[in-house]
Formats: sequence, C-alpha cells, structure tokens
Amino acid sequence: MMSLHQLILLACLSVGLAQEFMMPNTDILTELKELKARVEKLEKEKQDIPKVAFTARLLESGKQHTGPFNVHTTLVYKDVVTNIGTNYNSATGMFTAPVKGVYFFSFTNFGYMSNGAHIGTTLYKNDQHVVSAFQYKTDNTEDVSSSAATLELEVGDQVYVRLPANFKVYDDGHDRCSFSGFLLFQTEDPLKPCNSADHS
Repeated sequence: MMSLHQLILLACLSVGLAQEFMMPNTDILTELKELKARVEKLEKEKQDIPKVAFTARLLESGKQHTGPFNVHTTLVYKDVVTNIGTNYNSATGMFTAPVKGVYFFSFTNFGYMSNGAHIGTTLYKNDQHVVSAFQYKTDNTEDVSSSAATLELEVGDQVYVRLPANFKVYDDGHDRCSFSGFLLFQTEDPLKPCNSADHS
C-alpha cells in the first residue's frame, strides 16, 4: 500500500506530465489562430486592391486623318473596348490614377498616304513628356509606330496621348490607333478610388 508521500509524489508527476503534453497543443492552437488572422488580413488586402485596366481606339466608326494641327492636341480615343474601374475618360482622352502605384501604358499609331508628313504621337503625364513614337517626313504608303512606358503615379495623376503640332495619324476599320493602360501594383495602402466617369 502506497504511503501518503508516494501518493502526493505520483499526483505531482501526473499533473506535470499532463501539463507537458498540453503545452504543445496550446502552442499549436496559438499558431493556428495567428495563421488564420494573417490569411484573413491578406484576403482583405486582396479585396481592397482595385482592378484598373483600359483600352480605347481612336475612332468609333469610319476612316479619317486626324491632324495636322498648328498646336499640340490631346487625342480623344472614343471607342472604348475595356474600361475596368472607369478611370479612362472617353470625353477627354485622359486616364486618371485612382491609387498610388505603378502602371503600364502603351499606344500605337498608323499613317496612310502621308505624302511627306510627320506621323506619330507622344505620351504625357501631367503635362510632362514621357515617350514618343514618330515617323518623320514619310513617303511610305503605310506607316506604323508604337511605344510604351511604366510609370509611378500618385492619386489623381493624369496620363494621355498628344498629337504634336504638324503631325497626323490615320485610322479606319482596322483600328490601328489605340491607347491602353493598367495597374501593375500599388505602392501604399489602398485609398478611396478617384474615379473619372466614362462619358462614352
């Protein structure tokens, strides 16, 4: 028969072993809770990232030369193919950045029977020249030029394409004059979108 001291010792050992077996389970539960919280945070951040993408063509229908003009002229691409986020304005030709981030833009030009004219356009950010796509004094029957740029934008920054003075482009049913852009990634926490409603 066990003595009182032996019973107390056995009880202490049992409690110690029970605590020892319970500790890992407690740690696992804590880690699972932390992982769940992290997953929920990532899911929320993913939902908060705005979807921004657009493509627009110069003419809605028909065929015509645009230009040459005596001054630099912002091109208004009226035929909107895609405008997710409605940040491209087909009434002004302007794209307005809804969030701070890095964006990609591209544009294409076409010239037909140019007869020695300059063909091409320039991409602008807030009145600042970014990149151009030109063909100078071309006598070719058809000319094509294009360019692209990756830009870091602040909320409200505007990006657009201008036809330089004394330049022209041509578009028809083949839609060879276009302007596109999309958000690559944000560079800070999501902000309230600054949408520019499409007026097409």
